[in-house]
Amino acid sequence: MSDLKKIIGLSSVLAIGFMLVILSGALYRNWYPLLIVIPFLLAPLPQLLTERYSSSHDFLQEEDRNLLDFGRFVFGATISTGFALPIVFVNVSLTNIPAAVMSCIGGFIIFLVITTYSQAFAAHEEEF
Repeated sequence: MSDLKKIIGLSSVLAIGFMLVILSGALYRNWYPLLIVIPFLLAPLPQLLTERYSSSHDFLQEEDRNLLDFGRFVFGATISTGFALPIVFVNVSLTNIPAAVMSCIGGFIIFLVITTYSQAFAAHEEEF
């Protein structure tokens, strides 16, 4: 599959994710579900930054391993925040359940597209 087809496919799926998040606010006249987009957009950044700044991926070097583990921890915490915010919003009666479900599904789609894009177009260097 060519790169152009991948980009077109990913952008159409990304549009569906953003549409779900925007509709979760517009249909129920409550714009708090739009805050869900922020954690899902920021989720891949810690892992990408820590992988870039670690000097090698050798399992014997403890400091690089700690940096990678920290990046994975922040990544997991950000994803958990993205799913926990709608639940908290429903619990505090800021939104209703269908809006929270729509925003979670839309945010998850956005996260998957960003992760797929970064994996599909990452420059992999082969070591000999």
